[in-house]
Amino acid sequence: MAVTVPDDTARCRKSANESGQAVLEYAVSALVLATLVFGMIDFSRAIYQQQVITTLTGEGANMASRGTAMSSAVTAVMADSDLNLSTNGKVIATAAYNNATAVKITSQVSQGGITATSRIGSNGGTATLPSGAVPQNNQTIYVVEIFYAYQPITPIGKLIQTVLPVQLYDVAYY
Repeated sequence: MAVTVPDDTARCRKSANESGQAVLEYAVSALVLATLVFGMIDFSRAIYQQQVITTLTGEGANMASRGTAMSSAVTAVMADSDLNLSTNGKVIATAAYNNATAVKITSQVSQGGITATSRIGSNGGTATLPSGAVPQNNQTIYVVEIFYAYQPITPIGKLIQTVLPVQLYDVAYY
């Protein structure tokens, strides 16, 4: 009985082909994984920054409603943030008074580095408020709005800016 010895060249060819396939599979899976990780980083940053803005609007409106001058409340909100609102954001504080015929904006203060207009209205005009936020007759409501220009930090975040928000916004009524 004759013993057959496998051909070493066939084995080497098979091994080289499998090695090339493994490199290709690794490259594809690494690309998918990097895309997911970078997308998750930017999306998580957007959620975190929205949460910071939500907290700051509440603090600012609370300060204004407790008698702090609106300019001081806006300055405190600007200084309390790690978001650099003086460059990438805008804080608008508004006082609206219900005089029994309409809710008029009696005072408005804004600071920040981006262009944004209040969704409540402008100083001296009629305030646009949700039905649950309209003050009773002869009462004042204090509103703080924050606009923030979100900027992704990863290449994938910059590529998928259609999914990520361009401008974050929050409002609080006290």
